[in-house]
Amino acid sequence: RLQYGIDCIVNFLGLFLFIVIVWRLFAFGYGMQIGGEESMTIRIPTGPFAYAAAIGCIPVCLIYLQKLLTSIVKTVKNES
Repeated sequence: RLQYGIDCIVNFLGLFLFIVIVWRLFAFGYGMQIGGEESMTIRIPTGPFAYAAAIGCIPVCLIYLQKLLTSIVKTVKNES
């Protein structure tokens, strides 16, 4: 039972971390978009790269959410 409880905590912390990463990457991309940031040599806007990184982290959030829910269910089943 203790192991499932620790699993819940670890999965929650991982989910929280990646939610913060996604949030901050979207905010960073928006700031670069508003500021008109471009690469120095070929003048490519850099904001979409931050958005792409944020979107790439969303599946990780979903996996942590699924693992968290699974560990919560296992913890509740073990207590009964």
